[in-house]
Amino acid sequence: MTTATATAAAFCPVSLERVDHNAVRVTGLLTVAMLAAYAISGWAVFAIVLAADYTVRAWTGGRSPMQRLGGRIARGLGIPALMQDKAPKQFAARIGWMFAVAASVLAFVSPTAGIVVGLSLLGFNVLDSVFDFCVGCWTYIHMVLPLSARFGR
Repeated sequence: MTTATATAAAFCPVSLERVDHNAVRVTGLLTVAMLAAYAISGWAVFAIVLAADYTVRAWTGGRSPMQRLGGRIARGLGIPALMQDKAPKQFAARIGWMFAVAASVLAFVSPTAGIVVGLSLLGFNVLDSVFDFCVGCWTYIHMVLPLSARFGR
């Protein structure tokens, strides 16, 4: 474990655990579908279900129902597992959780604002699942870890 990784423990998730990068990308596509359904229909239930799924992803250490389904789909399609560090993905999931919870709350307070927040999250998931660019992971690796090392956290 590097010094930057060790010092980030107080600020962000640091894990020796690994996740399947390809299954995560398939899960991202499922998330895009759920968010598209929310944006098209305006039904808050889609945002609420997604917020619950993100809660499991971000805070429990276990795999959420959408992650399990994404893994099954990836294996069923013959996509090989590609293991990577879990910490950046967990950080990204926590950011996604904030967006999903905000969309869920706003669905009742200001439905249009809820859809806008949901579409923002959809955009981040498209970047990750289609273009293989995880904004939360990039932020974690290039900003959070260096800052936490610099300030001794």
